[in-house]
Amino acid sequence: METGGKTGQSAAAAGFYEIVARVLRLPRVRPEDDYFELGGTSLGVMQIVWMVEERFGTRISLTDFFDAPDLEAIADLVEEGEPGGAGAGHQ
Repeated sequence: METGGKTGQSAAAAGFYEIVARVLRLPRVRPEDDYFELGGTSLGVMQIVWMVEERFGTRISLTDFFDAPDLEAIADLVEEGEPGGAGAGHQ
């Protein structure tokens, strides 16, 4: 599954884009895409939140999706919560 992300993106960001594409049943998503403009729903967000926590141990919230201007902003939260990332996660 292609993610269409930028060169050198972290494994966490690439994994996040894969999860989003899978939930949306799209071949790929791009960092600049808006989740809801792609047809995403609140139920889909709940699936993504669970899958991200299972895969990366990082907690993101439903609110993060409403507040984020694009998928890259949410991927940044996933990266921050990853061991060795810039932050301790977003709860």
